[in-house]
Amino acid sequence: MREPRHRVDIEVDETTSGMFTAARVSNLSRGGLFIETGRPLPLQAPVELALKLPEIGATVHVRGRVVWTFDMRKDSAHLMIGSGIKFVDLDVEQRHVLESYLARLGTVAPGASAHRAGPGAAPAEPARLTPAADH
Repeated sequence: MREPRHRVDIEVDETTSGMFTAARVSNLSRGGLFIETGRPLPLQAPVELALKLPEIGATVHVRGRVVWTFDMRKDSAHLMIGSGIKFVDLDVEQRHVLESYLARLGTVAPGASAHRAGPGAAPAEPARLTPAADH
């Protein structure tokens, strides 16, 4: 079962293949996130992320891999360029910080919006346009 996704606007520093990029996270779950960038990362690329969570005064350092690219919110024709990242090897401490942050956003049903979205907002679950080969 897919983890609930939360609509967010979080700064993230991303490093892959020796390249460093600052970007924005637009949705977040226990299992991963979507980074909005001007150019999607290559599928299956390993990434290191530093999620800046000012609401709780923490930065979470995680590793992940790119599992899909591009995002389109349901009920919208607006295509967002970026990368879907699946977390890998999340240590116990970082998972606890992430889960505490997500709990602050509130419990939502899968596909529903929770953070920085008003009533009647479009669900945060994306339509996957470029899935990874193993999904």
